[in-house]
Amino acid sequence: FSLTLLMKHTDFLKLLLLVIFGITGAFGFPPWGLTPLTLIAVAGLGLIIASASPFRAAFHTWVMFSAQNFVALSWISEAFLVVYPEMGLIAFAPVFCLSAGLAIIPSLLIYAWGRLWPKNRTTLTASMLGLALFLSCAEWLTGHVLTGFPWAITALAASEIKLSQSAATFGAYGVGLLLLAP
Repeated sequence: FSLTLLMKHTDFLKLLLLVIFGITGAFGFPPWGLTPLTLIAVAGLGLIIASASPFRAAFHTWVMFSAQNFVALSWISEAFLVVYPEMGLIAFAPVFCLSAGLAIIPSLLIYAWGRLWPKNRTTLTASMLGLALFLSCAEWLTGHVLTGFPWAITALAASEIKLSQSAATFGAYGVGLLLLAP
């Protein structure tokens, strides 16, 4: 096992890490309620995409949010298995398609973030604040424009902590922004 071999597979390792971030980030949502895992996942995404090109940042975002949505929305497959138990693993195909489709909006907004945010003139904190703002806008777009249902929004990760009480003032999308902001 050499360093050159590891360097050749850096992109694969980043993708694997993003899938792991997505899977663990979903465990911040109910019924698990492990909020720090969602925060670690989004922070890890931010660190990976901070120096990436806009296209690569968008792709990395799509990978992570596809994995996160797949775990967070896997309950949908239960409906297929109740009606048609012989479906087995094929019941997860619609969930995968829905997860991949819902991840397009955050990836498009992260592409815009990569194009518009002046990375070379800001600190990492300012850049991550911009990332939080763009991800919150993506959640709003997903909930209002695409489906009308807020699928796996970040505010769900705050349901087990006191920050959720501020939803009366800021709404779910505001709580998500407060949770994501550094």
